[in-house]
Amino acid sequence: YKRFKELIGDHYFDGARVFRVVENFVAQWGLPADPKEADKYQAIPDDKVVGHNDKGIITFAATAMKNSRTTQLFVNLKDNHFLDGMGFAPVAKVVEGMDVVERINAEYGEHPNQGLVRAEGEQYLAKEFPRLTKIVG
Repeated sequence: YKRFKELIGDHYFDGARVFRVVENFVAQWGLPADPKEADKYQAIPDDKVVGHNDKGIITFAATAMKNSRTTQLFVNLKDNHFLDGMGFAPVAKVVEGMDVVERINAEYGEHPNQGLVRAEGEQYLAKEFPRLTKIVG
């Protein structure tokens, strides 16, 4: 929760794109528009899972490695309780505007290359995936 507030306060997501959408599962963001910002934050320790990955719950994305969460988050587009047992701890909840979340552009699915998003940021996404949903702050 603390990292999430820190990222919002730092305007880290401003201009970034929701670069991964798996329909009826999750929408993911958290790589900055400016690639110089990509390594600004280090990984944080895993949190204990309290609550469930219900529709509208936001959680940090992670790898299979312990303590691998950094800046990437996703919002659950449906109840995904199986994620609870995988260590995905809820950090926030969409309490208003889920209709906006449901309109996030899913046409590109998982096609944006995260390595290129990290290296080139908005320049890569605007050229290759121009209709991705953009976060404005």
